[in-house]
Amino acid sequence: TTATGSISANQLILATNAYDLNLTATPHHTPVHFCQFATQPLSPQQRASILPQGEGCWDTAKVMSSFRLDNEARLIIGGVGCVEDAGKQTHLNWAHRQLKALFPQVTDYQFEYAWSGCIAMTPDHLPKMAHLGPQAVSLYGYSGRGIGPATVLGKAAAQWAMGADPASLPVAITLPKADYFAPIKAHYYNTGARLAHWVGRRLGE
Repeated sequence: TTATGSISANQLILATNAYDLNLTATPHHTPVHFCQFATQPLSPQQRASILPQGEGCWDTAKVMSSFRLDNEARLIIGGVGCVEDAGKQTHLNWAHRQLKALFPQVTDYQFEYAWSGCIAMTPDHLPKMAHLGPQAVSLYGYSGRGIGPATVLGKAAAQWAMGADPASLPVAITLPKADYFAPIKAHYYNTGARLAHWVGRRLGE
């Protein structure tokens, strides 16, 4: 690898979502922290009673949360927030409450792993396929629900690169729309998540 190298290609697909490398002067999405907590592997009995088809689930709340299982039967609870700042304990306490409320059959557990990343929120919460220039597109804006949509858009982008009619794609290729208030909204979501998770504790939720 090299920091000063270059590469030439006939088409460019930028698929870094929230990690867009700041290629444009203004942001086109709001970066929001999302944290996840993973338990130790569940027992076969517990595993059989939770998401038996291996579904990944999330809600539509303003402060979104999610839950899923990995290949080792770890139950993973996720929510808006960061575990790399002062809000870590607040979000951890919230994750314990969520797990107990959603899956009371899991009584003897501990969270073995916790991590944070960034998701890309758009004003309408819909993913985008944006025109960056001649033969260049950017895919972003899954708003924390990217596993399914990103798979679909990734396939569509590959078809576009191979010459597919843009009208046949699942979303229109549009010009990127600047989100000038992204930094303010990012602070709003991240602070709001910490407050919501703290208030939930006070209310016993």
